[in-house]
Amino acid sequence: MKFLKKRVSFLVTTGTLAALPSALQAQAPDSVQIEFNKAEQSVVRHRKDAKILQFAIKADWLAKDTEYAISVSEGDGTTLSGADFTIEVPHSTINGKDGKQERNFFVTIEPDTLPDRDRKLVLELAVKNQKDGAKAPNKGAVRKLTITVKQASPELADYNYLAYVGTNFDLVDGPQARNLFFATNLFIPRSTDSRKGIFLSLYGNRAISSIDSSSNVPWRTGLNPTSDTTYEAYFANADRVTTFSSDNLGAYFSPFFGMGRLSDKDNGVQYHFTPAAEFVWRRITRSTEYTNVIPSDTSTFSGSLANGFTTPTEYTVKENRFEFKIGPGFFVSHDTPKISMHLYFNIGYNALFIPQGLPSGIAGEYEYKTQHDAFISARAWITEPNTGVTLQAEVMNTWVEKRPYYVVTLSKALSFKNIGSIFQPITAR
Repeated sequence: MKFLKKRVSFLVTTGTLAALPSALQAQAPDSVQIEFNKAEQSVVRHRKDAKILQFAIKADWLAKDTEYAISVSEGDGTTLSGADFTIEVPHSTINGKDGKQERNFFVTIEPDTLPDRDRKLVLELAVKNQKDGAKAPNKGAVRKLTITVKQASPELADYNYLAYVGTNFDLVDGPQARNLFFATNLFIPRSTDSRKGIFLSLYGNRAISSIDSSSNVPWRTGLNPTSDTTYEAYFANADRVTTFSSDNLGAYFSPFFGMGRLSDKDNGVQYHFTPAAEFVWRRITRSTEYTNVIPSDTSTFSGSLANGFTTPTEYTVKENRFEFKIGPGFFVSHDTPKISMHLYFNIGYNALFIPQGLPSGIAGEYEYKTQHDAFISARAWITEPNTGVTLQAEVMNTWVEKRPYYVVTLSKALSFKNIGSIFQPITAR
C-alpha cells in the first residue's frame, strides 16, 4: 500500500509539472516580442522631391484573444528637424489570434533644399494593451531604429563641363544686379594624363573700365550766332562724371600642362602652366554727365555759324573695339566636394583695333587704328557645388595705354546634362 501511494503521488506530481509550462504560458498574455526588423539604415535625401521610406515591425509571442497597440515616435538623439520628416500611420494594432505577424509603417523625408550636413532620425517603438492601455512588457531586442539621413547629392558632380547663367553687378551704381552674364567653361583632360589637356571658355559680360569724377571743370555750354561774321560762346564751371564701360563677347583658349607633383590630383591645390589666346569684341559706352552748372563767361568769336545750339548736360558715345591677347599664364585650382576655386593669371601681347570711321571713296568699310601693348589679367571663379552658385571676378589692364577693366558676376553653374532645365516652363520644374 505504501508503495502504491508513493507511485500515485509521483504520477500526480509529474503530470502537474508537465502541464505547468502550458498553464504559465496561458497566464502570461503580456509577454510579447515586437521589434523593428533592423536597427540602422542610411538614406540619401532628394533635392527637389520628398522621399518615402518603408519599414517593417515584426511581432511574435502574442497571447491569443489579446489586442496590442503599437506606436512609433521620435526618440532621443534625433538631429533632423521635425519639419523635415513625417511618420506616416504611426499607430497600429495587432491581435494575438493570428500568431506571428508584420506591420509596415512609412516615413516621409522632405527634400533637402539647403544641404549642409548629415542628420539622424531616431525612432522608438512602444507596445500597450489595447483594452486597458497598460504598457505591455516587450522582449523584442530591436526597439530603436536609427536612420542616418545623408544630405542631397550636389548638383555638380564635377567642374569640367559647366554652363553659367547669371548677372553682372553694376559697379557704377552700387551692388545692383544688371545685365545678363553667361559663360561656358570646358576642361578637356587627356585620357592618358589628366594633368594635361585643353581649356575653352566662351562668355558674355559687362566690364567697368573707369569712373572719372571731376569738380569745377570749365565747360562750353553752347554757341549762338550774333551776326553773319560773329558768334558767341557760353562757358560755365560744372562737376563732371564720365563712365567708361564695355559689353564683351569673348573666347578664351588655353592648353594646360602639368608642373610635376604640383599638378597631382592628390594635392589640395594644383598648379598648371597655361599659355592662352583670347579674342574679345568690346562694345564700348562712354557716358558723360555735368551737374552743378555755374555760368562763368561769354566770349565773342569771328566766324559764321548758321544755327546756335546748347550742349546737353548728359550724352553717350558708343563704338566697337576688337582685342586680341596672347601670352603665357598659370592656372591654380582647388576642387573639393565642398567648393571649387579656379584662378587664372596671364601676361603677354595685346593688340587693340579701334575703328576710325569711313575712309573717303570707300562706302561701308571701316578703317581701324591698331594699338600694340602688353597686358596683365587675372580671373577667379568660385563655385559652391550643392547650389551651383558661382562668383566670378576679373581684372585686366594694359601697360602703355592704361585702360583697366573690372568684371564681377553672380551666376548659377549647370552641368551640361542639366542645361535643358533652363528652358523648361516654370510649372515643369
